[in-house]
Amino acid sequence: MILLILAMLARLGAPLAFAPAIAFVVEHDAPPAGLTPQEGAALLIVYGWQESQLSPNVRRGDDGRAVCAFQVHADGARAAALEASPVACVRAAYAVMRASQALCGDLSGYCGACRGAFPRELARRRASDAVRLLILSHQPTTKEATP
Repeated sequence: MILLILAMLARLGAPLAFAPAIAFVVEHDAPPAGLTPQEGAALLIVYGWQESQLSPNVRRGDDGRAVCAFQVHADGARAAALEASPVACVRAAYAVMRASQALCGDLSGYCGACRGAFPRELARRRASDAVRLLILSHQPTTKEATP
């Protein structure tokens, strides 16, 4: 799994700091309903990339409520814990994805709300990006293809 995650991060030109945390979480936690761990990893990478470019030192968003690279809403001690631990940050994002999938039938809840055109479209685009990233990560780059 770690090799697939590294390949997906490399395709984006993303920092590799979250690779071990993403691998740990997708190998130990249940994915959102109907998804494989590989698809879950791709979604985590896309969401982290689009929320913060997977920066471990991201500023808080949403008036200080959204924390860590995945911009999960938290406050107080929980916010500090998410900011201090990449595994906790990824695990919290995966939990929000599972809850959104269960409640909304897609990841629009992670994007703001189950209802509404913008969150639904954003979730659809991110899911499409994750599928594309997963497919591209299984294809050799030009450099790898050269004997």
